[in-house]
Amino acid sequence: MSTTKKSIFAWCMLAVLLSGCAAVDLVPLNPKPDIGSNGYCRINDEGQLIVTVKNQGGLDAGKFDVKIEFSSGQPGTISVDGLPAGESKDLLVDFPDSCWRPDCYFTITVDPDDLIKESNEDNNIAEGICIG
Repeated sequence: MSTTKKSIFAWCMLAVLLSGCAAVDLVPLNPKPDIGSNGYCRINDEGQLIVTVKNQGGLDAGKFDVKIEFSSGQPGTISVDGLPAGESKDLLVDFPDSCWRPDCYFTITVDPDDLIKESNEDNNIAEGICIG
């Protein structure tokens, strides 16, 4: 392989590696990962679930949705206007009364319709539990 072809190949490989780092990557953030799915259970003084989403990628994210579905079947969707690279945002969600039997399970899906092009589309869903 000629020196020119090697240089072009090296630049192409570098571009591929950097493109993954310089992309959006939206995730549900577990503030207490050491306690597993219970770490997603944070409740404010008004009794609402606090859901944290993070853009752990290298580019700012445009508008996207976050879907929260409770074990009792009531889904809710929250629109987020955007999220800068490296930033996180807390969202507040009301618990349905029928969720507590005695525990409340929920699923958080960030960008449920895959409208945002991300470096990793496989880390957008998390399951949480609040012990009743």
